[in-house]
Formats: sequence, structure tokens, C-alpha cells
Amino acid sequence: MLLKGIIFLSLFFSQVGYAVTPIENIDAMISNMNFSPYYKARNSKKKTVRVAVLDNGFTGYENEVGRSLPSNTQYWPGPKPIEQMEQDLNANLDETHGLYMAQILNGLLTSGGRYLELEPELHLMNARGYTNFAAAIEKTIELDVDIVIYSVVWEYGGNGDGRGFINEAVSRATDAGIIWLNMAGNFRNYMFSAPVRTGDNDWVQLPGPNNSVRFLCLRGHGRYFNQAEEKFEYQYANENGNCKVRVVLSWNDFKDDVEKGTDKDLDLVVINDMFESDGTSTLTQVETKAEVAPGKSRYPFEIVSAVVEPGEHFIRVKNRSRNFDSDDDFLRLTVSGDFIHLSDRTPNETLLPPADHPDVITVGASDSARGSGSYQHDKPDLFVDSFVVVQKSNEGIDREDSDSETGENRVNVLGNFLEGYNEYEAYKGTSNSTAMMGAAVAAMMAFKPDINKKEIIGYYESGPRYARPEKPRSFRLPDLEELR
Repeated sequence: MLLKGIIFLSLFFSQVGYAVTPIENIDAMISNMNFSPYYKARNSKKKTVRVAVLDNGFTGYENEVGRSLPSNTQYWPGPKPIEQMEQDLNANLDETHGLYMAQILNGLLTSGGRYLELEPELHLMNARGYTNFAAAIEKTIELDVDIVIYSVVWEYGGNGDGRGFINEAVSRATDAGIIWLNMAGNFRNYMFSAPVRTGDNDWVQLPGPNNSVRFLCLRGHGRYFNQAEEKFEYQYANENGNCKVRVVLSWNDFKDDVEKGTDKDLDLVVINDMFESDGTSTLTQVETKAEVAPGKSRYPFEIVSAVVEPGEHFIRVKNRSRNFDSDDDFLRLTVSGDFIHLSDRTPNETLLPPADHPDVITVGASDSARGSGSYQHDKPDLFVDSFVVVQKSNEGIDREDSDSETGENRVNVLGNFLEGYNEYEAYKGTSNSTAMMGAAVAAMMAFKPDINKKEIIGYYESGPRYARPEKPRSFRLPDLEELR
């Protein structure tokens, strides 16, 4: 979810100088998840829960400490600070996503700031890039953190089976007894996977014309009906109607050891309907760090980021190394961006690491049709309604719908769906759900310090999985008598 450019306007309670929250519908969220019994018993809690939010950025957090964030909040920049990455990449890495997750967490635990007794000990950890990610995990272990909230998935670094170096790093935390909550991701309609079967001229066999996977750049401004989300939305595009798109190709040869590479090599080509190139990625994959040089990579992935014209576009994959086994090897394509429709997709197995890790609690959004999942691994483990309303910014909203790293989309909801909320923006997706579930787990742990993953999922599974056909039931906190 991209919230770049949003300035969270604080809401003050009239009689008392409570902490503030940017969340307009906090009371509805509290009611839906049954937090009230925990507030009433707040003076009998058994521990202050230590929570770490790992994310790609927390821009603006300093102004929120003691307001929408606990006064004890600590920020850990990691060994490679954002400023250094910005200089290295020549890109703007200003990012508020992590701040927003932390504000959801604290808002629910404190009833929007009314009851500070349930505030957690909060740690914000910059986890952008693998170096910072791995360091943040080591810091959570050092600090003896109780809960990690990670509302991010990786488009590479894993094999869809709980393996790979991203999941290996996460295992360090789960093996230490930390409860890790991970967003499922929102790639259900933006992923294609298939065995690596090679046809003529070393092109991998894919379902579209000329062995391709097809996507559309949708032209248009104005109001349209989003069938997946069952509501009207507005489209905002560049003046010429072009689309920004990011295509990531990966294949299942990520090792558990981050230092180990691969000898399997695929190339990525994206073309338009006039057979003109939109972009290519032709890195040579190598097995060791010593072999890495410009144009070479240890890791089995290729990325094309491009601005494409309205119309149909085609993704093709070339088998360069010719050493793939179609019975064991498969490729995965993720396609994300504004106004992109992926025509060829495989929606049933769309978990990205570390959401596919067997020991994390993978959190889905019960009110979104975009959430990733896996029938094979029976994930997500549980679901939470993700609808959150925040005040609109006077500074303008970044209209980019999809963050290539978080997979989170901004929902600009119109019409009667936000009746009474005319000055606000609404957001849905598994990032929100994960932060909400983090608050629920922290509330339970405050009164039952030894609660574990199995028990948490058990409270969810004790009721029917579906609130109605095809709609997963949203998690609701057990009453304290049941918890104890």
C-alpha cells in the first residue's frame, strides 16, 4: 500500500489530551474485533508486550511519538540507512507504509489513544533490502521481541514452498519463539506460474500467442465499476493514458544460503502488440559471489520496469541455460502497476515469501478479492476485515495503486460506499489486516503471556471459516474468560 504524500491529520478528543490517531473508523474496527473487554480489564494485564514492526520505511514517525505512537517507540535504521539507499539507487525512497502499520497497531490497542495502559513497547525497524531485513531479525532476537508485524512480501528470494533465503532468515525469529505475523500479499490477480517447458528456439512454453503471458494497459480516466471489489472507483492515469508496470520473473532455485547462486538462467522480454520492445532483462546467473559482475546475478530472477502504452502487451521467457527439468522446475511472473490487467494468471498459488513460511501466521483480508493464498499450504491461516479510513491529505495523493514490494493497493472508494466520509481516503488489503491482527495478538498476550501460534489460530478455527459462502470470517478476539 502506498501512502506517500499523506500527512496524517491528528484527531483530538474534546475533554482530555489523549493520544491521537489518524484512523477515522477506529471505533468500528474496535467493535468488529471485540477489543472492548480488554480495555475494561486493562489494569489487570500481566505484561507489556514488546512488538517490532518491520517495514520499508517510517517517514514522519518522529512527529507521531507520544501522539499516535507510544512514547517509548524506538527506531532502528539498520546497517544501510534509507538515506544511503536513496543515494545508491538515485531514487526517492520516502515511505510511510511502516508508520501507517504502527498507527493501526497502537490505535487498536489503546482505543485510539483513550487507554494507554495497553500500549506496547514498540520498535520500528527499517527492513528495506535484504541487509537491513536480516539485521532487523537479529535485532528482534537480541531485544527478546514478542511479536513481529511484517506487512511486506518479496517477489523473489523464495520458491513458493517455505524455502529460500528470505524464509531462512525468518526462521531465525520463529525458532527463537517470536510470533511472526505476515501479510498474505495482494497478488491473487497479478501472478502466473507454470513448469519450465521449453519449445522452439529456446522459448519457454506459455499460454498466450507466441508463447507469451498477456497483460493489458487499460486506457481511461473517470468512474468505472470494479467487479473484483464490487464498487465504483475512479481511475487516475498519466495524461497520455500510459501505464507504469513492473514485471518480475523468478524461478524456484533460491537457496537457503543467501551466498549461494544458481546455474539456471532465464531471460525476460516484454513487447507490445506491434512487436516493439517494452523492456528486457538478460542477466547472466552465476553460482558464486566471486563471479558477480555487471550484467550478472547470483539470484534466479529478472525484472523489467517500464511505462507502456494502452493496449495488449506480451511477456516472453527465454531458456538460456537449457538445464531445467519440467517435472521439478517452475517459473513465476508477478505483474503490478496502475490500471494493469493480467489476462493469463494462476490465482490459486500466489503466496510470496515469507507468507509461505510454515511457522508464520499468514494473514488474509476477508473483505478483499485480491488477497494471495495457497490451497497447497492451506494459507492464509486466518482473515481480518481490512477496511480503514484516514483523512485526505491537502498535499495531494500519490495515485500509484500498487507498491511493487508490498503488493498493496490503495482503494479510492466513491459513492455510497463511503457515505459520511466525504473528506477521507479508504484503504483495504492484507497489510491492514496484518497490523490489525498484530494488535489482537498483543492484546491477548498482555493477559496470557505464553500464548502461542497454535492457540491463536485455534481461536479463529473454533468458529465457522466462512461468514457466508465464499467470504472468510474475520478474526474476532475471544472474551477474556475464554482466553484464560
